[in-house]
Amino acid sequence: MKATGRALASALGALAAAGLAGPASAQDAHYWAQQYGTRSELLGGTVVGSPQDLSTTYYNPGGLAFLESPSFLFSALGLEYESYAIDRDDTPSTQFGASRFGAAPSIFTGTFPRSWTESTLAYSFLTRQKLDARIDTWRTIGSDPDAPLANLLIDAKLTENWGGITWSRALGTVGVGATLFGVYRSQRAREEILAQPVPIEGGQLAFATVNEYHYWHTRALAKLGVYWQRGVTSVGLTYTTPGLPLFGSAGAAYYRNIDVPPPESDVDEAFADEDSGVTYRSPMSAAIGARWSRGQWAIYATAEWFDSVDPYRVVTVREDTGAGTGTTLDPLVTQELESVLNLGVGAEFAPRANLTFFGSFVSDHSAADDDPLTGHSLATWDTYQATLGAAFTAISSDFTLGVSVAGGHAPLDLRLDYGGLQGEGRGRVTYRRVKIFLGFEFGGTRIG
Repeated sequence: MKATGRALASALGALAAAGLAGPASAQDAHYWAQQYGTRSELLGGTVVGSPQDLSTTYYNPGGLAFLESPSFLFSALGLEYESYAIDRDDTPSTQFGASRFGAAPSIFTGTFPRSWTESTLAYSFLTRQKLDARIDTWRTIGSDPDAPLANLLIDAKLTENWGGITWSRALGTVGVGATLFGVYRSQRAREEILAQPVPIEGGQLAFATVNEYHYWHTRALAKLGVYWQRGVTSVGLTYTTPGLPLFGSAGAAYYRNIDVPPPESDVDEAFADEDSGVTYRSPMSAAIGARWSRGQWAIYATAEWFDSVDPYRVVTVREDTGAGTGTTLDPLVTQELESVLNLGVGAEFAPRANLTFFGSFVSDHSAADDDPLTGHSLATWDTYQATLGAAFTAISSDFTLGVSVAGGHAPLDLRLDYGGLQGEGRGRVTYRRVKIFLGFEFGGTRIG
């Protein structure tokens, strides 16, 4: 029966090397994956020290009061292509992957009439995280016990939307402000591996497992900002509070079936729970940014630190479901995040009044724990992004056009345990994203 054990280990290795929920939770371990605004997006979001448009409701609400003529409508159109490629070390010719092409996350924001109050009030709605990934691979099973033994399916979807109200007021050369955000998060993931029956030493092997969870959750948080401008220099500071969990709902399902000739293994487990508890925690963060200009040039820089999040269970399965019989589901519903520091720089060149060119480079480090089995955020790769574009003014409106390229990679080293039969997989995951966007802002005049 040793061949049976090797075949199962190979099957488990195939699943492990595929990364399990890696793509399923790809971007919830990155905080700078999305940028917003017209000129702000061209600068890679390095605008904490010099808000450029109404995206200041997100980047630094303290700068909102310094917009000379706040826009009544702001929007942006973007298309992006994302891809994930997972290569196995044991079989270099084997590659799993997924890709997506579609609309990029955006922001919608505007201001209330200033006649309502001496301060500046604004509203905003933005997509903070968005993921729709599906990986499926089907293999013909041969008699080689060391061949990959898996029909693999990973299907995941994640959306997180923020809606907020911003208050800002100028006190001389200093602006103070705050945005109160309400957050709605919806996430689901399903991993499925099915093995076809294979004759091994006169016996038959059946191997199947389905792990899935889904939840929606709401929380509240606030972003506080201070902005100061004098001459050619401006500086900004922000603080984002940890998320305050409100309410939500979740469900989980776990099935396992391993049927090989006894006495080696005969496992049959199942549970489903549609009344699971759910919570989601986001960390506090603090940022500092600055802008310095001279002649036709301006330089931008921003740094933001995000606190760690101690281990906690996102989805809590009821004990009477029998979920405690195995460890398969645990990594999918447990979260742990490390502290990270992201840095970015941007540049602006304005050869004439109505035309400006921009460029930026930013880092987006992963907050996922180095141990891939401690949480359902397995995106351990650090991402780096470069952006180029231009802005021009016409008919009292600000238009921008740009392109950004981002990418990163990281090793995979996962170990799984199904009914006492262990498997491991090693490989490498590569992430790429290309985004083209057009922004427009009506009736607004930027600061700086």
